[in-house]
Order: sequence, then structure tokens, then C-alpha cells
Amino acid sequence: MRAKLFSCIILLMLLSCKKQQSRPIVPPTDPVPAPVVQDGLVAYYPFNGNVKDESGHSLDGSIVGNASFGTDRGGDKGRSLQLNGDLSYVKVNDDIKLQFKKKMTLYVEFFPETAYSYMLLGKREIQGGGLQSWRLAINFVTPVALGIVKGGRCSTHNVESDWFNTFSDPAYRVNVNQWNCIFAVFDGSTQTIYLNGQEVSKQTTDYSEMATCEQTSLQIGYWCDSLPYSFKGRLDEVRIYDRLLTADERNKLCQGTIK
Repeated sequence: MRAKLFSCIILLMLLSCKKQQSRPIVPPTDPVPAPVVQDGLVAYYPFNGNVKDESGHSLDGSIVGNASFGTDRGGDKGRSLQLNGDLSYVKVNDDIKLQFKKKMTLYVEFFPETAYSYMLLGKREIQGGGLQSWRLAINFVTPVALGIVKGGRCSTHNVESDWFNTFSDPAYRVNVNQWNCIFAVFDGSTQTIYLNGQEVSKQTTDYSEMATCEQTSLQIGYWCDSLPYSFKGRLDEVRIYDRLLTADERNKLCQGTIK
């Protein structure tokens, strides 16, 4: 009787082990990623440990100098571009997809570490007297944000010419040692700037086409060798569109609820 009972116990233990071994392993469920504003996206640099373009257009960048990768606004390490104001930047070679004429939207998330004049994005030749197409910059004294060469031509004029925006209200300020989001928009008749969700500048233009300026590279965090305006801090989520984004899309990008 005892032998029978002992045999039953052993059999039950074996069956239990077999059951546990055959139980399928269920991988942990990843959080649902935020939807991406893909329509019209020409170039996208999320800086997830690299400078690759994740728009699908293969407009990958290359690091010039000693750029590294820092913490993004969500607290994730290695997921933003860290620049130290030391002439380091990211360069993207020219491509026909970056040669806009009628419409353009630029978007950047940026964390400046000091109150200084910085270049966020610029499309021009690296040499100081070279051709230039457009630039997105911040000047903390008189906030200058977007400059576009007008009339569908290239220009070698100084950047402080008649094609830049200044903020309409001196109360609008860039936050130092905090994350900011900025949109720069050209729609064929106006140049508009949105900073941290607010319209801060709108300028009517006397031209309807931008300068394409072939062979002018895109610089992220830099302007040119003679006027570098090197960025010091972190840059992230650089997006370039060939269309206008809706107010809802702009708000959600700034809030981080869509990507």
C-alpha cells in the first residue's frame, strides 16, 4: 500500500514538472508606440544613439567634431544629440528632397545650456562667403528665428538681411536649461514661428519661392566656418517636412503625444 502511494506521488510530481515545462513563454508586451506624423516627412533625426535619418529617405548625417548622445526630454539616456559649443555638429549632404521651393516646416526640440546666439539648423555652404538657403537660429537678445533667401534664388548676402523673423513680443523667451520646441514654417506667402506651442512671429513675404541652393549641405547645430554659432546643449527630434502641419499635429508633437 505504501509503495502504491509513493508511486502515485512520484507520478503526480512528474506530470506537474512536464506541465510547467510545456507552458509557453509569453514575452512582455511592449508599450504601444506613439503614432508618427509621416505624411510629407522628408528627413527625421531622433538621435537614438546615431545620426541616421529615420524618415525612410536615407538622408543620414555624419558627425563633425566631438558630438555625443545625451538624455532626451523623457529621461532616456543616449537619445538626444549633445553638442558642447566647440564647433562640433552634424552634417547632411544635399539632396533634391531638401531643395524646397513652395512649402517647408522645420521642427526641433532643444535644450540650451547657456543664453547665447545659437544655430539650430542651417542649409548653406560651409565656407563663410558661400551660398545659403535658409537657417533656423536663436538670438537671446533679439530672438531671431527663421531666415529664408527669397525669390527662389541663392544669395551670398549676410545672414542679417531682409529675410528673417524676430519675435513679435519681447515676453516670448527661450527657456535655458529646459527643453523647448520650435516650429518654423514657410507657406509661399508667410514665414511663421511657433515656440513652445505659441505663435511668436509671423511675417508676410514679398516672394513665393524659396532658394533651392544646390550643393548647400544641412548643418545641425552649426552655420558656417566664419560664423559658426555652435550650439551648446542638446538637440532632438529634428524633423523636416515639405508641407504645412496642422495646429493639432504641431501641438501633439510639442506635447510628445505623437512622434
